Amino acid sequence: MSLLVLATVEGPEWGWGNGRTTGLFATGVFAAVTLQRTLRAESPVVEKELFRSRQFTAATIAPLLYFTGFSVFPLGGALFMQ
Repeated sequence: MSLLVLATVEGPEWGWGNGRTTGLFATGVFAAVTLQRTLRAESPVVEKELFRSRQFTAATIAPLLYFTGFSVFPLGGALFMQ
């Protein structure tokens, strides 16, 4: 979803026919189709039943939050140095 939002926000500045904009739209649509197929497939890559386990869900969300929070530091440092 964030790829589609980024393409929509930056589209007027970059140009709607620019490779970055069309690439973001294409990647966003591909990711949405892949997610939809995974949720409805008989044998998905990641089984939905795994997320019923609290331990698995917590073990999946914890690194996501950690690396999301950690990625703020290099970005903040680069912006500060500018």
